[in-house]
Amino acid sequence: MNKTILAIISLSMLEALTALWGATLAIVASTVISSAIFGLSIWVYVPAEESPFANGFGSGLAKCTFFSVAAFLILIGLVFLLGLIGFGLWIILFFLGMRRVFECGFVDTIVVIIINLAISYGLGALIGKVFS
Repeated sequence: MNKTILAIISLSMLEALTALWGATLAIVASTVISSAIFGLSIWVYVPAEESPFANGFGSGLAKCTFFSVAAFLILIGLVFLLGLIGFGLWIILFFLGMRRVFECGFVDTIVVIIINLAISYGLGALIGKVFS
């Protein structure tokens, strides 16, 4: 093969790997940030004795991260398989999971969601102001 063609193929492969690495880093960063925001929402609202952070910060953060990642993956799977019905089923499963894992009732779960949205919106606005 011609050296020029090999160089072009190698450059294309390098660009593809770089793009893939960038996407992977973006997914990891997004997961860490969203899990931290969810954990902060739980930490702010759930009473200290019932909080997953009662046994230590690392333990609570791991529990919140696992729950938020699992909830997201279940959401993607159910919506992919069942569409809008899957989303409705996910909402029910989310509320049941919040009850089982964090002992949050219906209203408590709604408050945690509102706190989560407020923190996410505030963080987005802050980042927008800093980097604009």
